[in-house]
Amino acid sequence: MPGGRRDPSDADMLATAIRETAEETGITLQRDQVVGELDDLSPVSPHLPPLVVRPFVFGLAEAPAVRLSAEATLHLWVPLASMVEHSAEETVVVAGARQLTVPGYRIGPHFIWGMTERIVSPLLGLLG
Repeated sequence: MPGGRRDPSDADMLATAIRETAEETGITLQRDQVVGELDDLSPVSPHLPPLVVRPFVFGLAEAPAVRLSAEATLHLWVPLASMVEHSAEETVVVAGARQLTVPGYRIGPHFIWGMTERIVSPLLGLLG
C-alpha cells in the first residue's frame, strides 16, 4: 500500500496515488484502471502525526513487476478472495513495549494490521 503526501504538482489525490505508487514500487498506474476509492482514514495511534489517508483501488489484469524503493521493504501479492480466510487477531508490540491485541491478516510469516488492515477490511466487505 504505497502512499505519501500530495505534492503541489499533483492535480488531485488520484495523481498523488499514481505518483507515489510509481516512486515506491516502480508500478505505473493509469487513471482508467481505477476501480474506486475508499473512505478517508486517519491513524488512531497518538504516536503518529495527524494525517488523512485516501485509499484508491486499481484493477490490473496481471501482477506487474515490482521494483521497491528505499521507502518500501516488502511486497506481497495476495488474492483478495483468500484474505478472509487469513483473518486473525494477534498480539503486537507497539511503542517499544506496549502489547495490543489487534485484528489483521496472517499471510505466512507476515501479519498485516494497523492502517493496512483498516484499508483492506472495508474493501473485503464491499467485495463480500
